Amino acid sequence: MSIENAATQKRLPRAERERQMLDVAAEVFGEQGYAGANMDEIATRCGVTKPMLYNYFGSKKGLFLAVNDDIAKEIVDRAQAVVGIKDPDELIEKGGALLVEIMSERYKLWMQARVSALSDTDLADHMRQFRQLLIDVLCVAFSGFKPDILTDAEAHEIILPYAHAGLGAIEAGVELWTEQPNLADRLDQEIVPSMTKAVVGAVKTALMNAAAAK
Repeated sequence: MSIENAATQKRLPRAERERQMLDVAAEVFGEQGYAGANMDEIATRCGVTKPMLYNYFGSKKGLFLAVNDDIAKEIVDRAQAVVGIKDPDELIEKGGALLVEIMSERYKLWMQARVSALSDTDLADHMRQFRQLLIDVLCVAFSGFKPDILTDAEAHEIILPYAHAGLGAIEAGVELWTEQPNLADRLDQEIVPSMTKAVVGAVKTALMNAAAAK
């Protein structure tokens, strides 16, 4: 690292430097998996020293968990755009756009990193929490269709399986996009909108049928 670059790094505010470290770490973990990722390489790409990485995150596992939490927060923040939408067409439009955003390069890389993390008990538990968070986000989005006659608990029981199915479809789409990037346009313009429309329609129908039967 040059003296000029070192001086630039020293002038970075802590929050900006941490942001840089998290972004670079997400790339390296995504490219090489948790086991293959190297703290030396992450530090080099960031233009910082390895001791500085450890000072911020404590360990490679600590950095991995920090990246996981950062991406989870990003997804939850983005999801606020669709929470509470009651119009199916609007939810399909905005929800589909959100799925395309979530199925972005950063999340695709993270999906790849997850696989190698599952061999570690602590990391596996954290990744399960991450997946549950995504299911919770989908449940909240689908709850916008709840008829007044149904209680929150009744609606949640109906919605939950669709949230699991929806997340499974997202993960399958991310895997497909990763393995066959030539399908990106079809995923964006055809597959994601159709999938979103089907899931939203099924959720609304199930809730309406439950309300009618009550």
